[in-house]
Amino acid sequence: MLNLAATPNSKPRRHSVLAGFSLTEMVVTITTIGVMASIVVSQIGGTHQIATEQLAKDKLKMVNDAVYKHQMANTRDNLESLTPSRGASWDELKVLQQLQYRAPTNPAPGSPFLDPTYRPPMSSSTRDYRMEWTGGLFKLISPGQVGSGAKVVFDGSDIGTPYVFPPGYKWSGR
Repeated sequence: MLNLAATPNSKPRRHSVLAGFSLTEMVVTITTIGVMASIVVSQIGGTHQIATEQLAKDKLKMVNDAVYKHQMANTRDNLESLTPSRGASWDELKVLQQLQYRAPTNPAPGSPFLDPTYRPPMSSSTRDYRMEWTGGLFKLISPGQVGSGAKVVFDGSDIGTPYVFPPGYKWSGR
């Protein structure tokens, strides 16, 4: 049993323990965590934008490499004869299909020059990265810029069933 009576040489003891953080300590800690989190989030956001732009440039390089290979292997089917159409995407689609074509008889060396399963959608949205045919190569259109072309997607949805060329297909870029 606890004796609460004070002895002549002792003082009554208080057993109240103050534990925890003060309001000021909590506000300073939460503010510091918030500042650190905002720095981290801004760094991650910038990294994502840089990575997305680099992926778009890599796809552009892949397609332009196919154009170079096509031009080196073909003397009669000149992609440069296809005049770019401003505001429409049929020319990009036509060039991509030509890069994916492999003749059943007497195929061009190295054809198809572009993976036949690469089937990017066409877009004119200023929110998308797009590849526009310029008459000799493709150029990258960044978000915020006006123009139409093959949309650069980053989720793999640009891979699909290869285009089936009709029997007796002939390049009609002229």
